[in-house]
Amino acid sequence: MLVFSLMLFISLLFLLLNIQYWKITIAAIRGQVLSLKKWFYHFLDGYIAKLQIVRKNLYYVIKPKNEELFESLTPIEDGDSNDIYDKALSFSLFEKDIKNIALTGPYGSGKSTILRTFQKNHKEFKYLNISLASFKVHKDDVDPDNELIEVSILQQIFYHEKHNTIPDSRFKRIRKASKTNLLLKAALLILCGICFFYLSKSSPLPAIPESKSFLSNFRSYLLVAALLIISVGGLYLVYTILKLYNNSKFNKVNLTSGEVELSDHSEASILNKHLDEILYFFEVTSYNVVIIEDLDRFQNPEIYTKLREINNLINNSKQVDRRIVFIYALKDDIFTDEKRTKFFDFVIPVIPVINTSNSEAKLLERLEKANVFPELSKDFVSEIALYINDMRLLKNVFNEFILYKAKLGGFELNPNNLLATILYKNLYPTDFAELNKGEGSVFGFFAKKGTYIEHITKAKEERLKFIEEKQASLEFSVLKDKFELRSLYIAKMFQLFPDYTTKQVYLGNSQVNLEELKTDENFPKLKLESVLHYYTTNGYGKRSSGYTFNAIETQVDENQTYEEREQQILSRVEYFSEQTKKEAEGIRTELQNISILPFSKIIADLSDDELDHSIKESAILLFLIRNGYINEDYHDYTSHFYEGTLTRKDKVFLLSIKNHKPMTADYILDNPFNLIEKIKLLEFSQYEVLNYSLLDSLLQFKDKYEAKLNAFLKLIVSNTIIASQFRDSYLEKGKQVPKFVKTLFAQWEGFWDFVVIESGFSDEKKLQYLKLILDHADLETIKSLNKKGNLRLFISKEKGFLTVMQQSKSSDKIKTILKLLSVKFNDLDIAEGQNEYFEVVYENDFYQLNAQMIHKVLLFKEIETDKPSDQFNKANYTTIRDSGLTKLQQYVERSIDDYIKDVFLTLGTNKDESAQNLINLYNNEDIDLENRTAIIEAQNTIIEEFDPVDEHFWSDLMKAKKISPKWTNLYPYYQKKDGLDLHFVSFLNVKDNFEALSKLDVTKQDGDQNDIEKFALAIATNDMVSVESFKSLISSFPYEYDDLDISAVHPEKVSVMVDHRFLLFTDANYNMLKANFNGENIRLGEQFSEEFMAEFNAKNLDANDFLLVIKSQKFTYDQKIAILKMLTVDILSGNKDLEAETLGILITQYEDINYSVIEHLLGGTQDIEKKVRLLNLHLKRYNPEQITGFLRALGGKYAEIADRNEPRLDRNDANEEFASILDDMDYVSSVTTKPEFVRLNHYRSNGDS
Repeated sequence: MLVFSLMLFISLLFLLLNIQYWKITIAAIRGQVLSLKKWFYHFLDGYIAKLQIVRKNLYYVIKPKNEELFESLTPIEDGDSNDIYDKALSFSLFEKDIKNIALTGPYGSGKSTILRTFQKNHKEFKYLNISLASFKVHKDDVDPDNELIEVSILQQIFYHEKHNTIPDSRFKRIRKASKTNLLLKAALLILCGICFFYLSKSSPLPAIPESKSFLSNFRSYLLVAALLIISVGGLYLVYTILKLYNNSKFNKVNLTSGEVELSDHSEASILNKHLDEILYFFEVTSYNVVIIEDLDRFQNPEIYTKLREINNLINNSKQVDRRIVFIYALKDDIFTDEKRTKFFDFVIPVIPVINTSNSEAKLLERLEKANVFPELSKDFVSEIALYINDMRLLKNVFNEFILYKAKLGGFELNPNNLLATILYKNLYPTDFAELNKGEGSVFGFFAKKGTYIEHITKAKEERLKFIEEKQASLEFSVLKDKFELRSLYIAKMFQLFPDYTTKQVYLGNSQVNLEELKTDENFPKLKLESVLHYYTTNGYGKRSSGYTFNAIETQVDENQTYEEREQQILSRVEYFSEQTKKEAEGIRTELQNISILPFSKIIADLSDDELDHSIKESAILLFLIRNGYINEDYHDYTSHFYEGTLTRKDKVFLLSIKNHKPMTADYILDNPFNLIEKIKLLEFSQYEVLNYSLLDSLLQFKDKYEAKLNAFLKLIVSNTIIASQFRDSYLEKGKQVPKFVKTLFAQWEGFWDFVVIESGFSDEKKLQYLKLILDHADLETIKSLNKKGNLRLFISKEKGFLTVMQQSKSSDKIKTILKLLSVKFNDLDIAEGQNEYFEVVYENDFYQLNAQMIHKVLLFKEIETDKPSDQFNKANYTTIRDSGLTKLQQYVERSIDDYIKDVFLTLGTNKDESAQNLINLYNNEDIDLENRTAIIEAQNTIIEEFDPVDEHFWSDLMKAKKISPKWTNLYPYYQKKDGLDLHFVSFLNVKDNFEALSKLDVTKQDGDQNDIEKFALAIATNDMVSVESFKSLISSFPYEYDDLDISAVHPEKVSVMVDHRFLLFTDANYNMLKANFNGENIRLGEQFSEEFMAEFNAKNLDANDFLLVIKSQKFTYDQKIAILKMLTVDILSGNKDLEAETLGILITQYEDINYSVIEHLLGGTQDIEKKVRLLNLHLKRYNPEQITGFLRALGGKYAEIADRNEPRLDRNDANEEFASILDDMDYVSSVTTKPEFVRLNHYRSNGDS
């Protein structure tokens, strides 16, 4: 430095000696001043900038770290909480034999943090850090993995130190030279030049004039100084050349061409070629620990081999002469099997700080600190955390989320969507960059929206077409379900059965009624019956119909079986069900709206296989897009907004719609028309779109925005509190209320249907809308609103409508509306002052024919009181006919069928109409047949004669028992029906009817008496006529029959005929009764006892006949004895009842009865005492031999008497009489009587007693 200063001083001296040759002008001085000012300005500006940097740096130094949201991605210095890694590293570094250490763990496990923490805590080591995190391999490089990696390692080693530390290194670099150094070198160069020219006497400067003799004394000194300067310059030049030579290697030097070729060991690796440099580096530096990171991402174990070789050479080099340890931070899978333990001297495994199982907690912890909840969904954070398994990724996602949120936070962005976008940006940065350019996988995925719509539309259209075709094919099937179909078959079955069949059928041995037959349990059994059996009411029980179910099927439908028709019904039930209708309607709605649906909704039902392969291979992208977290509005989350067509205020409102965060309805919009263009049609169905300004604009240009206005209108009439409040408040605050009302009513035909069916509005609210319609809507609009009749129905049910008419500006318009809609009021309240309005209703028939309105009319005309009279309730039609109100009567007659259905038959008490009015109703063809039949069933009034009534209703009158019980009514009915039907028989079985008829002679009427007799006989022989009824009715039949076949008549009714001498005692009748009715032949004989006694010998009586005769209360004793004398043993045999009855009558007195009959009776099983009494009556008339036969027949002790034994008989009157008679007849010798017994003694064999 001293040499340079001296040389500078000498140079300045030379300049002073030649100053007279320099020309300095005023302009040059001014230029220098200006330059000085500029320099001073730039100096101050730079100084201020540096002060600002210092200020900001001091702020971050002073501010506590825990208050800072952002986190560095670099390793932290306190990542070894329990010092276990510190101990492991300390052990390995102090162990002399360990030179290669592996710190192994998965990516992001915290290896760098452990190393950073160790370096902070252990200053005793000198660390050299090498990282290949930013190293990029180019595909075009030939074998880039080793060479380029080695170059990067070598660069990081040497560029880590200052050049002064390794001055002899051949690796040169650009160094910042100080201005002073450059100035001194320049001065030296110039001074050497001046000295050279001075010494060579060829100086381009003018010589020193002679006149300056005072300088001549210095010439010798100048010569010495010049030589000295030239010497110093030459020395410096030689030093520089030698140093350059020392740092270079030459293969050859060609002086002729000036060519120098450096040494090139192309066959060696980069590290090997520069091994001497590496040794030199460690020789002149103090590093003893080399930390190598991120080398594992190249998956190339060979580089580790070279590094281990380098480590070995360094540690064995005497030039370095100290221990150098390499620490490698790498993944576990770089070396397989045992290679890792063979390569490294010590391996330290690192447990990951974060993975997919705990990333959720870490991310939630940071987001909680940033106060982003509850706007950000914790559930969403939990879901995406599954895809974050690295702490650096987690930190960067958090940092970028906070930054983006702060920069774009002026708009209400959805934080879930923003976080999803940030995660996508970090996981797929290249695709994210391409997205903003309209390229990449995600952009391409969204671009295929039309393709997906076409795919979905095709499938839905096919389903809709299938449903519509099915519905068309089944449209004309009138049966609503299988039970109605079964009723059709069951009805046909009973139609084929006889009239006296009850509504019961046998399934096996069980009786099943009509309703039970239709069940799923019984109907299949009915089809399986080989022959159908029914139950009768005539006492014969189960009968075979002769029909099979197949025969019934043919009768119902020759072309289709029951199973085929049931399948049609089931198909109809399925395809006309509410569920299928809703499905079809839903498909139509989806097809209509699919083009405006969000992308996530469009792909919601598509399987992963149907999606773009570039997206479906990424689970996280598929999840984010499917759930709408990344959608077509991604620009809002990836770029700044600049005001243009939308103001910032309008942008906030637009984002509030997209993010489903509603603003107040009175939020002022700057340019609502631009907003309408930006808001999608589907978004007009969101409540967030409700805004007065927006609706004002839609109504102002309703033709232009028809679809969006309709969507808006549909939203505000929905059944929600929000919609209702907005609608009501708009009617108060909106600027386009008249247009709103007219548009709402005119353009939405289903508005009123929605109000009354779906809205759930209160009646008061509905009435408010009704008043708006009546006041503002034109007639065509009103007609359109009533397309489904709901408007008419609502008005018809509005009891307070007279008040609406009273308050209306134009009652004539309302009258026109009532006519247009054909309104019929169901009920009306008539308040004071409303009579004129009710008169309009009455005169124009604007009311329904129902009980309350008819009563209101009668009350209005002062015919009825506030409370309906009994006459009104019991004879309503008669009351109307007697009212004198022609207008009412005409209205009733014009709508007679409706009146009957809605009034006459609905009044439960209306049962006592006059007979004449009823006859008029029965004969009124304007009344439906079914309703006329219902009148008959409902009335108590009895019609006296059939004649004035239409013959069609005779059966109904008979069925309802509403005809007077006269033979003059029944006989014509019989003639009309050509026999007796069920209604006729049922009429006869009513007690009041058959009792009344029993007092009338059936013959006392006009007509053919023979036919009348047939009529009577038909009643007598009909089994469905009850026995009780027949007992009374037979009194009206003055007929006797000598030969009447009644074999099929019920036995009880036959008894009635016998009792009433309906049958004469003839052989024909007797034999018929004997053959078919047990005992009725004898009962016929009782009625004709004289004829019977005269002919009984010829009647061939059997045991039962004899028994009935004996038991009869009508035959006399003598008649019974006369008949018993015909009795034989053959008849008696085996009939114990006959034996008992015969014995009972014969013991009363002696009768001349056949000996064999007596003997048979004595041998019977009857009471022994009775048999002894019978014997006592006959002993005296028979000889000893016959008596012996009797005794043997009696058996027991009595038979011993016949064998000449002397048994002891119980003492009683019969035995005492028996012993006395035998003693009197000398059949025994004597009788011994004791208190307990009677003994009969025989004669001794020698004749002694």
